[in-house]
Amino acid sequence: MSRLIQFSKAKLLIITVMLLLTALAAIWMLWPKDADQHDDATAIAVQADEHDTEKSNSVDGKTEPPHAEEGVIHLSSKQFKAAQLDLTTVERQAIGQTLQLTGTLQLDTDQQAHVATLFAGQVERVYVTTGQTVQRGQVLATVLIPELVDLSASLTTAQADVGLAQDNYQREKSLWQQGIAAKQDYLQADNDRKRAQIAVRAAEQRLKAYGVSSTDAQTGRLALRAPISGTILNKDILAGEFIQPDKQLFQIARLDALWVEFAVPEQNLKALRTGGRVWVKTDPQSTAVAATLLNFTASADPQSRQRLARARLERVPADWRPDLFVTVQVEQPTSAAVLAVAREALQTVAGQTVVFVLQQDGDEYELKAQPIQVREPQADSAWVEVLQGLTEGEQYIRQGSAALKSELEKGEATHAH
Repeated sequence: MSRLIQFSKAKLLIITVMLLLTALAAIWMLWPKDADQHDDATAIAVQADEHDTEKSNSVDGKTEPPHAEEGVIHLSSKQFKAAQLDLTTVERQAIGQTLQLTGTLQLDTDQQAHVATLFAGQVERVYVTTGQTVQRGQVLATVLIPELVDLSASLTTAQADVGLAQDNYQREKSLWQQGIAAKQDYLQADNDRKRAQIAVRAAEQRLKAYGVSSTDAQTGRLALRAPISGTILNKDILAGEFIQPDKQLFQIARLDALWVEFAVPEQNLKALRTGGRVWVKTDPQSTAVAATLLNFTASADPQSRQRLARARLERVPADWRPDLFVTVQVEQPTSAAVLAVAREALQTVAGQTVVFVLQQDGDEYELKAQPIQVREPQADSAWVEVLQGLTEGEQYIRQGSAALKSELEKGEATHAH
């Protein structure tokens, strides 16, 4: 009986120890490890931050360069030229009202040509169409002209006569030197030789004046070529038709060289001077293009009392064509000269009035959105007085500033992402 009691106590002790060990193991497993978790979380945050930084600085796996200076656009000389930006100097202007005149675009008469033929003939082939751009010397059409064959025959005959006259001259000269023939015969042979040479030169010059080579003359085929580079404005020629010498077949003109013609009332002539600048627009929202005043008509129209003025556009936009109606802006100074910039150069960036000023470093162009303060301009004035932010002589962009603003905002939006 006592043994049974001892066995039960031993068994109970073992069970108690096992329960204590189990409880300790559970407590150890459930004990919080705050320090270790804090260290692990910090490491993960650093890695995530580094990953986000790399991701933000890359596009499609390629690392972006550091952001450019805020409010500045960098262009190479090639990009600057391609942008067709009008660079102007900050200077003093007598700001007054802007005279608005109506005009039309015209072809520059010094930059166009008419093509015709001096012969009657049949059109063999036409190689160009209306509106096509051609280069100087390019063949426009070929015409079959029988008269060319006659001219070629005349040249060939004259060349043969030169050969015979030359042989006769040499023979008569030899006989005269030997005392066999008379000097008069020798002189006559020399005269005949010279006449034959003159006939050859005349035939060659005739073909040259007609613009025909000796080879073309032999076949009777005349190639009509473009006398200037430009655009075919008019074409009045068809393959197979018979043409006359007085017919104008092609009109070619340079569309990148246009004039603007506009009427100026006599009382406003003092605002214009030959060689001065006016500004041309196709509509109120379009960008003005500078033009240089060439001349005026000698007298005013008896009824309207206006003079016709002509100015050459300094740059011709691609969509401008002859006969297009335009508005010509002429500055009429009425006040003392003040530091001013062109009104169209002003842009609003980040709530500030700015102009884009130029700083050139070798082949690199830096265009900075320079904040300025201006005096409120008159409603029809093309110039704005500058109160602060610019100095006389600085260079700024007059035309094209809107495109620069758009490019600047596009770049800032990209960086914001």
